Amino acid sequence: MLCERCKRETETLEVVPDLATLSLDSLPSVPAREYPRMPALPGVYFAVSDNGVCYIGASKNVERRWRHHPQFTRFLAEPNGRLLWMLLPLSQLRDTEKAAIARFKPLWNKGGEQHMRSKDIHARFPTEGYEHPKGAGYWHKRGYA
Repeated sequence: MLCERCKRETETLEVVPDLATLSLDSLPSVPAREYPRMPALPGVYFAVSDNGVCYIGASKNVERRWRHHPQFTRFLAEPNGRLLWMLLPLSQLRDTEKAAIARFKPLWNKGGEQHMRSKDIHARFPTEGYEHPKGAGYWHKRGYA
């Protein structure tokens, strides 16, 4: 549930840009390690590295969602990883996320053409030195570490 301030802010957001012509360079972004600077508002977020778009997701709170995302620590291993976002009204989140996945075909999304299995992702992005917010044993319990 959004607070009243957040509801007011998202009600005034513009309509989603045309994804067919959207340039990721035009979106606000932060280096992956600076994720707390992401807005605590609804939107679609992009995890981008030198390999291209790794993941696209949508949330009522993009900063909190990314902080608790299963790929969070994996993505921090990317030296040039950046997190991008576009703020949207709640009613446009899912459709925009699906359209962005179809357009950019991210590596980690199941809808992406290049989708990698979880075990492949964990092999590509090692866990050593990166602790998941849910605890040190998070990856080990799932057979990845």
